[in-house]
Formats: sequence, structure tokens, C-alpha cells
Amino acid sequence: MQRYRICRSARHESTTVDVFFSQFQPATVKEITHLINTMPAKSCPHDPIPTWLLMKRLTPQIAPVICHMCNISLHSGVFPIKLKQALVLPLLKNNLDPETASSYRPISNLPYISKVIERVVARRFSSHLSHQSPTSSTVRLPPLRLYRNSCVVGTQRRGTLQRQPYGQVSLHVLLDLSAAFHTVDHQILLSVLSDSFAVANNALTWFISYLTNRTQQFMYAVSCTSSFTVDCSVPQGSVLGPLKFVAYTEDIVQLADEHDTLSHLYADDTQLYDSCRPQDCIIIRTRLSNCIADVALWCASRRLQLNAEKTEAIWFGSRGNLKKLASYDYSLHVGSETIQPSTFVRDLGVYLDAELTMKQHVSKVAAACLYHLRRLPCTRFAVA
Repeated sequence: MQRYRICRSARHESTTVDVFFSQFQPATVKEITHLINTMPAKSCPHDPIPTWLLMKRLTPQIAPVICHMCNISLHSGVFPIKLKQALVLPLLKNNLDPETASSYRPISNLPYISKVIERVVARRFSSHLSHQSPTSSTVRLPPLRLYRNSCVVGTQRRGTLQRQPYGQVSLHVLLDLSAAFHTVDHQILLSVLSDSFAVANNALTWFISYLTNRTQQFMYAVSCTSSFTVDCSVPQGSVLGPLKFVAYTEDIVQLADEHDTLSHLYADDTQLYDSCRPQDCIIIRTRLSNCIADVALWCASRRLQLNAEKTEAIWFGSRGNLKKLASYDYSLHVGSETIQPSTFVRDLGVYLDAELTMKQHVSKVAAACLYHLRRLPCTRFAVA
């Protein structure tokens, strides 16, 4: 299955809509069947039956029931309380110390039915955002689009390569937001959905119900904590989480435009970038530093925290143009931190080097493949 997530690029015109997003179109059995057949077969301990059994054996019988449950939720504006219970599992981040608590990413394992309903809502909300009507000026919506990881990185790489024949270099800044999904303020999010994205009436009531009275348990190995009430954040691991976070941070694009800087938002990955000739690198560096300072202030107003220590910067360009930067101070200032540009960065799982040769990425992928190939002989005893 090809996975799509929500992202947004800068310098696109806003979308105009004629009507507010006030109610959901009912789901159909055909739509629910399609979602069940295409969704990953991931299970949650809170599921009443195993997901593989639901998908492979009982889809024709269970799809009408799930469709009825979904439509009741959409029509009443109430998200079932039993589907708001998340089981949080710690997932170790890449190449980090497993003995350090901050090295783990808390992923919410949600009931399967919850993800089905969320996908139905996400499809209708995305359709609302993509509806264009140039003749109306009722509501101005920031543009949200669906991309795969490969499309996002490929678009950025192609844009950078197109500037190299003109003797330009590009400065990319990869901002890091500390615990981004877990510091989202519910009241601010609902205000953004209402004021910026025209969500109203029954649809807004459903989003309020989705966010309120959520609980979560933390599980590690065989131990599990008691339930805790969640009064902020959007579940990391949910379908609507990335979509809501992009909506929550939609003002960053406007901030970047005010500084005449390009931006790209992909879930909680935020990038600022611009291009120039090597002799003008100080101008670009100053412009991006000022933009980042304003982004940091804006993050504080949304209860988000910009982590300067984990923010990365890299200059892209040809080998000759990159050598010309050596005679300038091309470091970047983020708050009290001075960021020295890296020779390569990891962007959405892809390693990009300064000359965009992809050598670092190929080396990392080859090393990972060799590691797993060496482990294959150990499995012969388990399958014998």
C-alpha cells in the first residue's frame, strides 16, 4: 500500500470555498469495504477481534455494520468514547541510545474501527480543502496537499538541482519541534479549524468530541499503566493526527512569505529554504535567521517549542559553488545557538548530501541490507 500523508508547500495561492464545512457526507458500504481492504492489518489490544480476521474473512459481513457505526458518529457529531482509548508504545528513534527516555517516540496504538472512521473524516475534510471556486470570497483556506515521502523529497531535490546551472546555492534549514504532536492545545486547534478552515456546526461538534475525554495507557514489555486523561496533543499514530497538526501550524507559511523565504511542511517536519549566488550567502543567512526567530516566537504562542539544538542546516550546490562559500561565514544563528551547516542531513528518511549525489543514502541503505542479510542464517532454526 502506498502511504500518503499531509503536507503543504509555500507560495501557493489560497483556496476559496463557497460553503462552510458544516456536515459530513454519509459513508457507503462500498467505501468502507475499500478502506478495510487497503488499510494495514495492524491490531490493537482494544480490538474485539483480530484485524487479520476482520480483513480476510469477515469483510462482506462486517462492512455494513462498520458503515452504520460510522454514519451514526458523523450524523450525531459524537466520536465513541470506547474508540478514544489509546495504548502508547515507545518506539526507538533511529540510531539513538536505547537507555535514554528521550530516544523513544510515543506512538498511540488505536482501535481499528477508530482508524476507519478517521479515514472517512480525513477524506471528506481533504475534499473540502481542495474544493475551488474562484468567484467566491467567503472563506480563504490555506492549501493542504497529499504527498508521499518520495514525492516530497523528489520535488525538493529537483528544485535545488534546477538552480545549480545558474550558479546558485541553496540553504535549507530543517527545524525541530520538541514533542510537536504532544503539545497541541485543543482550544487553539479548534479555533484554527473554525476560523481558518471554515469548519462549523455538526462537523465542528464532531471534532470537539474527537478531541475531548481521550485517555491513554503506557505499555512497555508486559507492563501497562493505568489510564490517564489527555487534555492536549493529537495522537501520534492516528490518521487525523498529521492533518490536524498541519492545520495547527498553517501560520508558518505566512511567516515565511513575509520574510520572502520558501517553506515546506510535512506533518511535523518543517523546512525553510532559499537560494542565492555564493557571494550573497550572508543575505540569505540573515534572512533565514530572522525568519526562524519569528517562527520561534510564533511557536511559543501556540505552545510549541523550537529545539535549536536539533535544528539542522545544509547548503546545497555544485562542488565549485560550495567551495566559494569557504571564504564567508555561512553558519546560522537560531536563538542563542550557532548552527554549523552539515555535509549531509536526513530528510524524511532520505540522506541528502551537499552535492545531492545520494552517495550517503546509498551507503546507508546498503549497510542496512547487509545487516539483515547477515541475520538470515539465524532464522533457519526458527522456521525448521
